[in-house]
Amino acid sequence: MILENHLHFIAQAPELDKCVAGFKAYTARRIIDHLQRQQAERLLQRLHFAKAAHKRDREYQFWQEGVHAEMILNEAMMRQNLDYIHANPVKRGYVNLPQHWRYSSAANYEGLVGLMEIDVWFKKAKRIIRDRWASRCSAHPTALYSHAIKLFSEKCCIIICHATYEIDDS
Repeated sequence: MILENHLHFIAQAPELDKCVAGFKAYTARRIIDHLQRQQAERLLQRLHFAKAAHKRDREYQFWQEGVHAEMILNEAMMRQNLDYIHANPVKRGYVNLPQHWRYSSAANYEGLVGLMEIDVWFKKAKRIIRDRWASRCSAHPTALYSHAIKLFSEKCCIIICHATYEIDDS
């Protein structure tokens, strides 16, 4: 979910810290290049001001340092975090319903077509069931689903991340 001065995402990767660092480096470079081509001097000045004085490897700072991540340990935490993320544009008064925010996965979770295709987390859990247990087990599908959710959240490194960028005209 993207807003004017921050974004939230839920991600999973073996070396998530390196993936997030690569994402931040790539997006910062592309956005700064775009601002330079557009001669957006006011924004570039703000990004230059945001750069810490000790940083010698760059002229601008787009992303704040670090990542505010937390491990998602169970289905309830996943649901709570998704609800929090999707509610952001509603709380700010931008839309009345989460699925109306164009830059959010809320529409995908409502079964609608979103701006981009995402891997909806409960679909992934269902795929785990199908691939790992359905062919080998005669248990009730609901029991399998519960077991898969538990396994999915325990065995995978699922992190919710909040990253803030420096452009804030408020």
